[in-house]
Amino acid sequence: MEIMLESGDENLKRMALEYGLLSPISTVKRIAFETFLKTKPIFSIRFDGANIESAQYVTRMRDWNGTLDADGIGYWRIPVGEYHEKNRCFGEASYRPNDCFVTVNSDGIFLTPYGMNARATISDTGSVTGVASLNNVTEPVAFTIRIID
Repeated sequence: MEIMLESGDENLKRMALEYGLLSPISTVKRIAFETFLKTKPIFSIRFDGANIESAQYVTRMRDWNGTLDADGIGYWRIPVGEYHEKNRCFGEASYRPNDCFVTVNSDGIFLTPYGMNARATISDTGSVTGVASLNNVTEPVAFTIRIID
């Protein structure tokens, strides 16, 4: 699976990623996800703020040049950067490349770009789903990152 993900062939990569992320075996899911991170994808993070009452939610969505619709659904696009061996995490490729952005361990997937602290898992559909704490937003915000089409 790792060889297929690193092959450069888009069809092989897509098949291997789908197989890995949809596997019922957590170790296989983790290997697939970590190998995917090495390709430096751009995460499109979908926040469900439909029931968020904090006025700061709108401000926080716009911090990353994000979009926000009338129903409170917001999106950030953040590129994954280099792996930092010392900190055992992936940085982000844009704003703060030396800081941790994605950390994967046995407790889950942790996302820590500027203004956000979140924990997620890989769902049965292969998406990364979790809940985020956003700076100055009092309520937790559910989010999803689609990995496979």
